[in-house]
Amino acid sequence: MVRILQEGIDDLVRAHFRSQFPDADLDRPEPGGAMRFVASACMGVLVWWLEDDVASSAEEVHSAFRRMATQGVERYVTSA
Repeated sequence: MVRILQEGIDDLVRAHFRSQFPDADLDRPEPGGAMRFVASACMGVLVWWLEDDVASSAEEVHSAFRRMATQGVERYVTSA
Protein backbone atom coordinates (compact mmCIF):
# COMPACT_ATOMS: atom_id res chain seq x y z
CA MET A 1 0.00 0.00 0.00
CA VAL A 2 2.75 2.46 0.95
CA ARG A 3 4.71 1.61 -2.22
CA ILE A 4 1.66 2.29 -4.38
CA LEU A 5 1.07 5.61 -2.64
CA GLN A 6 4.75 6.58 -3.00
CA GLU A 7 4.70 5.73 -6.72
CA GLY A 8 1.60 7.87 -7.19
CA ILE A 9 3.21 10.79 -5.38
CA ASP A 10 6.40 10.36 -7.44
CA ASP A 11 4.34 10.51 -10.65
CA LEU A 12 2.45 13.61 -9.50
CA VAL A 13 5.66 15.38 -8.49
CA ARG A 14 7.35 14.57 -11.82
CA ALA A 15 4.30 15.87 -13.74
CA HIS A 16 4.28 19.02 -11.61
CA PHE A 17 7.99 19.62 -12.24
CA ARG A 18 7.46 19.16 -15.99
CA SER A 19 4.75 21.81 -15.99
CA GLN A 20 6.61 24.23 -13.70
CA PHE A 21 10.06 23.84 -15.24
CA PRO A 22 9.48 23.01 -18.92
CA ASP A 23 13.06 23.86 -19.91
CA ALA A 24 14.73 21.87 -17.11
CA ASP A 25 16.42 18.57 -17.85
CA LEU A 26 14.67 16.47 -15.21
CA ASP A 27 17.08 13.60 -15.74
CA ARG A 28 19.97 15.60 -14.28
CA PRO A 29 20.89 14.86 -10.65
CA GLU A 30 19.81 18.27 -9.28
CA PRO A 31 16.17 18.16 -10.42
CA GLY A 32 16.07 14.43 -9.65
CA GLY A 33 17.14 15.15 -6.08
CA ALA A 34 14.66 18.01 -5.82
CA MET A 35 11.84 15.75 -7.02
CA ARG A 36 12.80 13.06 -4.47
CA PHE A 37 12.93 15.75 -1.76
CA VAL A 38 9.43 17.00 -2.58
CA ALA A 39 7.94 13.51 -2.96
CA SER A 40 9.46 12.34 0.34
CA ALA A 41 8.35 15.47 2.15
CA CYS A 42 4.86 15.08 0.72
CA MET A 43 4.72 11.47 1.87
CA GLY A 44 5.94 12.49 5.33
CA VAL A 45 3.30 15.21 5.67
CA LEU A 46 0.58 12.86 4.42
CA VAL A 47 1.56 10.14 6.92
CA TRP A 48 1.72 12.72 9.74
CA TRP A 49 -1.73 14.05 8.82
CA LEU A 50 -3.28 10.57 8.74
CA GLU A 51 -1.50 8.95 11.70
CA ASP A 52 -1.85 11.93 14.05
CA ASP A 53 -5.46 12.51 13.01
CA VAL A 54 -4.71 16.20 12.46
CA ALA A 55 -7.87 18.32 12.52
CA SER A 56 -7.00 20.11 9.27
CA SER A 57 -8.72 19.50 5.95
CA ALA A 58 -6.85 18.02 3.00
CA GLU A 59 -6.95 21.45 1.37
CA GLU A 60 -5.37 23.09 4.41
CA VAL A 61 -2.61 20.49 4.60
CA HIS A 62 -1.97 20.80 0.86
CA SER A 63 -1.79 24.59 1.09
CA ALA A 64 0.66 24.42 4.00
CA PHE A 65 2.80 21.86 2.18
CA ARG A 66 2.96 24.00 -0.96
CA ARG A 67 4.01 27.04 1.07
CA MET A 68 6.76 25.02 2.78
CA ALA A 69 8.10 23.36 -0.37
CA THR A 70 7.62 25.73 -3.29
CA GLN A 71 10.03 28.62 -2.86
CA GLY A 72 13.13 26.67 -1.91
CA VAL A 73 12.67 24.05 -4.61
CA GLU A 74 11.98 26.69 -7.26
CA ARG A 75 15.17 28.58 -6.35
CA TYR A 76 17.18 25.35 -6.34
CA VAL A 77 15.95 24.04 -9.71
CA THR A 78 16.25 27.35 -11.55
CA SER A 79 19.75 28.03 -10.21
CA ALA A 80 21.19 24.58 -10.95
